[in-house]
Amino acid sequence: MSYPTLFTTSGLKTFAEAVDTERQAQLAKWGDQKHPDGTGAEYYVGMADQARDDVEHAAESLSGPRWALILLEEVYEALAESDPAKLRAELIQAAAVIAAWVSDLDRRPAPEDDRPTGPSASPTAVLLASRCDACRHTLNRHANYAGCTVPLCVCGRFQPPAEGSDQ
Repeated sequence: MSYPTLFTTSGLKTFAEAVDTERQAQLAKWGDQKHPDGTGAEYYVGMADQARDDVEHAAESLSGPRWALILLEEVYEALAESDPAKLRAELIQAAAVIAAWVSDLDRRPAPEDDRPTGPSASPTAVLLASRCDACRHTLNRHANYAGCTVPLCVCGRFQPPAEGSDQ
C-alpha cells in the first residue's frame, strides 16, 4: 500500500516506518494494551530535575550535551507529569528526541571500535561494551542512578555508593 508523503523532516519517514513495524509486532504479540499511566510520583519529579541539571552540566563542562542525557531529561519530565495533556506533550517531545537521535545514528559512518560483533553479539553485549561519552569506561561499569562505578573516576555521573550500601 502506498501513502502520500506526510513527512518533511529528513529521515522521519524511515523512522516512522520502523516504529510502525515495531508497533505491529507489539500488537501481534500483546494485542491492544491498556495500562494506568503510573506517572506523577514525586520521585519522578526529582529525577526530572536531576536530568535537567545533568544536561545543563554536560552543556557547560563537556563538549556539549549527550543524546542519552537529553532523552533521559525528556523521559523523566514525562514520568513526572500527572496531567494527561501535559504527559502527552512530554511523550511527543521524547519521541522527537528519539527520532533526532536515530537520524543522527543513521548519518554516522559505521563504527570501527572494539565492541563485540557477529551473530553471537547480543544487543545487550554491544551496549554494555560501548564506552561512556563522559568517562570512556565501558557502560558495564555504570550502574543505574549511580553512574560510573570505577573508584575515583572523574565521570560527571559518578556518585559514590551511599554509606552502608552493599556496593
